[in-house]
Amino acid sequence: MPMGVAREVEMLQTNFLWGGSITKKKIHLVKWEKLTYPKNKGGLGIRSIKGVNICLLFRWFWKFSTEKTTIWGSVVRAVNGLDLHCCFTNLALNSKSSIMWKDILKLRSRCPLLSQVFFSNVVLKVGNGQSFRFWKDHWLGGVPFMVAYPRLFSIAANQNASLADYLSLSLQESSWRVVFRRLLLARL
Repeated sequence: MPMGVAREVEMLQTNFLWGGSITKKKIHLVKWEKLTYPKNKGGLGIRSIKGVNICLLFRWFWKFSTEKTTIWGSVVRAVNGLDLHCCFTNLALNSKSSIMWKDILKLRSRCPLLSQVFFSNVVLKVGNGQSFRFWKDHWLGGVPFMVAYPRLFSIAANQNASLADYLSLSLQESSWRVVFRRLLLARL
């Protein structure tokens, strides 16, 4: 739900609680935030619509991230112009983004502390490497390789390659086969 709608709903709740109306306002004796505290912390235990909305948006974000093959996930990807193999740590808004998708992605900037807690408690499983882009996703460390190694990224032959594209697995060993547009020479 858009934040403006959440504010309107909370305004209706406060008017109801304090006996006001759209045309006639009454004095609020206590801050609305205080009323949303649990009863054991001095509040009335009224749920904050904004807080519930944020939790639900994070839930939708989680469902999108974990349920890649569901019909719902396919619809969200199609409507928002997203690739099946995109990693949820590197999603961005584009011209095709729906209002709901924009609200979900804005959570990172709107609630930075909550986003930090959310992402710090998510464990990414690379699996076969098809779901993670080697250069653009946060699959190892805190930043994508394109940010950590911009000069290497600029000469990468395939800047959208997945991990599976670069990883060579055999029974004896595994190795990386990153391809560049030119030879890498060491400076002496």
